[in-house]
Amino acid sequence: MIFLSVWLLVCSVGSLNGQQPAHVGPTNDHRLNIIVVSDSRYPIYGTYGQLVLDYIQETQSLLTPLADKKNFTVTYASVEVPRSDADGVFANLCNAYNRQTSSGSRPDLILDLTVTPLASATVKSFAKFVEVASASLLCCTKAETIQNVFDSSDDLYHLVFDPPSKVWINAVREFVQKETLPSAAVVMDESFELERIHRVLLSNLPCKHLMVRLNFDDSMAIRNFTLKIKQSGLQNFFIVSSVANAGKLLEEAYALDMLVLNRRPNYFVLTKDFGHVQCPQCSEGRITKLKPQYADVTLRDSILAFVKKLQLTTGNSMLHQDDYNEINLLYVFDGIRAVINALLASDLIIPAVPAKMTVSCDTVYKAETAAARSPPQTGTSKMGRRNFGWLFRVAGLTGALGTVVPGTGENNTIIDGKLVVEEQTIEYDQTNVTETIGTWSQIDGLKGPSGRVPRAVTDKRLRVAMILETPFIMKNPDNTTVNAPPYIGYLIDLIQKISDELKFEYELYEVPDKLFGAVDDNGEWNGLIRELIDKKADIGLAPLSVMAERENVVDFTVPYFDLVGVTILMKKTNQEQSLFKFVTVLEPPVWGSIFGAYLLTSLLMFFFDRLSPYSYRNMEAKEQRKRQQAQGGRSDVPVMVAEADVKVVEKKEDVQLDSNLEYGTRVFTLKESLWFCMTSLTPQGGGEAPRNLSGRLVAATWWMFGFIIIASYTANLAAFLTVSRLETQVASLDDLTKQYGIKYAPVENSATETYFKRMWKIEEKFYEIWRDMSLNESMSDKERAELAVWDYPVSDKYTKLWLTMKDFMRPKTTEEGVQWVKNTNTTTNGEKDGFALIGDSAILQYTANLDCDLTLVGEEFSRKPYALAVQEGSVLRDQLSGVILKLLNQRELEIMKEHWWQMKKQKECTGAEDENEGISIQNIGGVFILVLAGTVLASIMLAVEYYWYRRRGAKKQTELKQGIEMASATSPSRHGDNFSTNYNTDYSTRFHNVFSESDEINGNKDKANGSRASFQANAKDNLGFQMAEKDAHSRKDD
Repeated sequence: MIFLSVWLLVCSVGSLNGQQPAHVGPTNDHRLNIIVVSDSRYPIYGTYGQLVLDYIQETQSLLTPLADKKNFTVTYASVEVPRSDADGVFANLCNAYNRQTSSGSRPDLILDLTVTPLASATVKSFAKFVEVASASLLCCTKAETIQNVFDSSDDLYHLVFDPPSKVWINAVREFVQKETLPSAAVVMDESFELERIHRVLLSNLPCKHLMVRLNFDDSMAIRNFTLKIKQSGLQNFFIVSSVANAGKLLEEAYALDMLVLNRRPNYFVLTKDFGHVQCPQCSEGRITKLKPQYADVTLRDSILAFVKKLQLTTGNSMLHQDDYNEINLLYVFDGIRAVINALLASDLIIPAVPAKMTVSCDTVYKAETAAARSPPQTGTSKMGRRNFGWLFRVAGLTGALGTVVPGTGENNTIIDGKLVVEEQTIEYDQTNVTETIGTWSQIDGLKGPSGRVPRAVTDKRLRVAMILETPFIMKNPDNTTVNAPPYIGYLIDLIQKISDELKFEYELYEVPDKLFGAVDDNGEWNGLIRELIDKKADIGLAPLSVMAERENVVDFTVPYFDLVGVTILMKKTNQEQSLFKFVTVLEPPVWGSIFGAYLLTSLLMFFFDRLSPYSYRNMEAKEQRKRQQAQGGRSDVPVMVAEADVKVVEKKEDVQLDSNLEYGTRVFTLKESLWFCMTSLTPQGGGEAPRNLSGRLVAATWWMFGFIIIASYTANLAAFLTVSRLETQVASLDDLTKQYGIKYAPVENSATETYFKRMWKIEEKFYEIWRDMSLNESMSDKERAELAVWDYPVSDKYTKLWLTMKDFMRPKTTEEGVQWVKNTNTTTNGEKDGFALIGDSAILQYTANLDCDLTLVGEEFSRKPYALAVQEGSVLRDQLSGVILKLLNQRELEIMKEHWWQMKKQKECTGAEDENEGISIQNIGGVFILVLAGTVLASIMLAVEYYWYRRRGAKKQTELKQGIEMASATSPSRHGDNFSTNYNTDYSTRFHNVFSESDEINGNKDKANGSRASFQANAKDNLGFQMAEKDAHSRKDD
């Protein structure tokens, strides 16, 4: 509000003399009139401004591309204003303005070198009022000026710079962010002029921090602050001060044993000085220093030489004043030179001798009187003023300290000076630069390798209490390797990485009672938590869940393992593996019935074919008798021998001969009937159907029976194999409450047990609340009726679970619980004497990956993180958290998790069937055995057939020869011996080629019939063959 009052006061004061200056175009005479304003708090900045203007006037120093633009004149008037009196600021500035205008030179620039926000805001407002360009080099942001005074159109006429103090302090934030520092203390002195920026410096960062502006002239204040920092546990100190003040703080830190190598906090010194930090009392120490770097060393030397020459001429000892700072001088030079360059490059300038224009500096006006007045008319316009547009058009303008970066919008213009980051060691009065780490600038940020911040925490050997849990911590099975670590696991890798980062040593020991830690009814803790409470251990290393009651007695780091849920570990149901599992689809009585139906149908077809007069068998017999009658009623032996010999040929010929018949020619013997019924059940089909109608009805009935049986078998086989893989007795936590055969429990005194106990208490509390409400007699009948229900309105699932767990013995460790699960007797009919372990999914998942007989059941619930535990109030918490965050950002934790849970340790379970995969060979391999058995049986039958045919053929040939010889002896042949010899030869040849003769099988039908008729005619008159004929008929009937 005071800013607004000042503005109203300025708008209401005096008027000009009514003279309007003439507006002219550019001129060759470049003259700049400047008013230099400084405040009483830091008057040295006014001295800096005067020195810089004198140097620029004398050397005609300009920036590229105006370096060749000479013969300009800079005149200035210096005025010092009070730091906290707006009226005084206005009065002094107004008088200086009137003095310049009364001399005929209207100011072109008001150079604001004030530091306090009130003084700077008043100067800017006055420049706006008199329509003169202004440049504020030290204060402040545009938002800190008078509200509703400046808008976006004023960017070309009013520049606001951020000084080095405000720019370089951002290096602290980037260090904290890039190095993921969990805590930091920032202490500043008066060399960095910061009003409010330090309050939000480390905001929105996961960093516990403390910001203090310290009076370094008070040694007691330094000691008290150092003690406070030591007690707070902060491990990173940013000293933003001069090197002298930084040395004072380091001396106090060394006296309090906070500056000893390998167990010190980290010290960062951000300074504007170029010298080394001195600490004569420090025997050892190491700091990280951020110091300025010159952008143009030649220009810097020229400026300092000018200052020294001026000092010798005038006797001014400014270079030896306590508040003199070389960086501030160079910054003022770079800022003023950039502003002058921009004004000289302006296309429209004010005439060298404008009309006299004065402003009334009477400040006695009251607010209501001031508000009624009109602002005075200066007689100029923005089009006729100099502006800074050239500065925004030209990029990369470099001065002695850095590059000019014009600001737009809410951003201020800056001189982007570079800082050098180097590591220094201190040993008494010796300070050495050991290494240059990198550089920092506002535009480029921190350049250099990250992770260079030392993180030493202690010089003692830390005791780490642990609990063995696979795969977090396990005993190393490799006892033969030399120097093999006694323990391995995820957490062993983690603590080793933390140790390497923080440079400390540790010793591991197992918790005596092997418990995580739970509180009893008397408030006493056990397990790992007890070790930390009794300060027997410095760090608790275990898959320890973060819980509210544990946080009351110990401190947790940031989680290293996020959101681990609770799940159920069970033994897989034993699925019976059988190579002939496809046979078990139907029960044995069904298979027996099918086989009986098969035999019965085959016999029926055989008898029907034999008895039916319309079967091919009986029709063929009638045809043969007709042919015999037509030939005289005789059937000679040679004919029947030929028919027996070339049976295959005759059957093939008969098919061709009788192709014009209406029905088929298949004779259904018992063998053919069995084969027909068997092949009818296959996609191949049974072949030619019976000729007689009765046989066809039997075949049709069998086909219908086979169709139904095959369809039913196929459907049941698919369902049987699918259901047998998917069926499970327990699929969720709710299923456990619905059965009594399987016992279940978590590990005793674990976080899972605490969860179920807590849920049971919550349900009990809800029940009591509902009961008290429903039985509350103070309620009206209507209100009580609204609470009356037949069913209990709150679930009692966890009550049932906990009561069951409480009555059953709980395992002491996870290994014991897993062994109980393995001892479960599982069958396909159900669980008997079984056990299900309820625990953290991270641990149980690893166990299930290594054992194919175990599986996880149901979805995870009650997710919570894992973290390391330390003693309450321990400084280790922030240090460990910082390293864990760094490992998390570098994806080291993810790589470790992948290594211990997914990789080669997971066995391939050979016998188990995944429900998303197909049927295994163990369940369907019997069909391949069936094929093999059929092939072996067929080979055996082939050998039997060949042997039997050879033996039977030889016997028949002998019998025929004997019959012929007997007939020849009793009755001479009409053809004599030639017939007998030719027949025997012909028969023998045809017998030996019975499997390969193809001429008669596929030959000409007439040729075959003619040969047979000729053979029969030659033997027809031979009466000696009648006995052979009868024998042939009997064999054919068989």
